[in-house]
Amino acid sequence: YDGMVVRSATKVTKNIISAAKKLKVIGRAGAGVDNIDVPTAKKNNMIVMNTPGGNSNATAEHAFALIMSVLRKIPFANQTTHKAQWEKKNIKGTELSKKTLGIVGFGNVGVRLSYLVKGFNMEILVSSKSLESRKKDYPHVKNVSFDELISKSDIISFHCKAAADGKPMITKEHYKKIKPTAYIINAARGNIVDEKDLNEALNENLIAGAAVDVFSKEPAKENILFNNPKVILT
Repeated sequence: YDGMVVRSATKVTKNIISAAKKLKVIGRAGAGVDNIDVPTAKKNNMIVMNTPGGNSNATAEHAFALIMSVLRKIPFANQTTHKAQWEKKNIKGTELSKKTLGIVGFGNVGVRLSYLVKGFNMEILVSSKSLESRKKDYPHVKNVSFDELISKSDIISFHCKAAADGKPMITKEHYKKIKPTAYIINAARGNIVDEKDLNEALNENLIAGAAVDVFSKEPAKENILFNNPKVILT
């Protein structure tokens, strides 16, 4: 083929690129190209294209839906009600009003999410190096360090690229700084939040809950989080 279009789960490695003698263009249906060996593609005179902003609104809305679902415990209420179990006393939601949302990464998705929550009377913290030079354009958010964000936020939502070395941004040590009433949302990349450490943090009540839309291995046919009732998985 002359062209290839991939999403985040497909890894376009050096071996694949070297074997594709006719390939001229690699298109990424999304913003990040960390699943494509871009240097090898360029050496082989291939064009690598992405679609930043193409799905930013959909991703931001999904992240917001996850926030609402995990704070209001909607999936759990739905499951018990379908079983004719009246659990109103045991399933208590949390209001967004006067809470602090921490957005890690402030690209198209992070920006859109910040506008989606503006009407909920929330403080919005952002951790983004790129925001500093354009913060005058976003007076409704405050740019802070990563450590300050995770320690002050009631909801921590990730919308950033994965680290180049593949190491997670949130590990066991970070949960010592996070509020025990806080929630973690990951709709960015699966390896940003260490799944084993997240599972332990939930079991040890170091945080209140989580919602995860991406996994370290996709498609996720088995995962340590599958049997944890404190996390919403999509």
